[in-house]
Amino acid sequence: MKILTPLAISILISTSALAMDSSEKSLRPVDNRDIRELQIEVKMLRQDVQKLEALILQMQRTLNTLADDGSSSNNNNHDNQWGCYMNDLRAGGIYATGRTEAEARGKALASCTEKKGTCWDDHLKCTSSE
Repeated sequence: MKILTPLAISILISTSALAMDSSEKSLRPVDNRDIRELQIEVKMLRQDVQKLEALILQMQRTLNTLADDGSSSNNNNHDNQWGCYMNDLRAGGIYATGRTEAEARGKALASCTEKKGTCWDDHLKCTSSE
């Protein structure tokens, strides 16, 4: 087994060397026109890469801006917030907020239902924070 391993390695090396020699012979000679075409293609590909890099940077900036706006709007910005409340004998005081009146109403009614109250939409009082 010890003898077969070096023998196998030397056979692989000689086979790959022969394969490279035969493939090099099959290549046709390259003229100046082929080289020029390849240079033009490389130049175009580099321009494409630069455009894609610029787009990636622009998208990252946009995502960062959206993330910053989203976190500040969730914490500090209360524009267009709706609040709905109702007093129920069984459930007590119910209050819910939402970005729209419908969302705030839905949350308040859901909360009232969870507390086993008598929940009617016409008992809700809603206001906007604007």
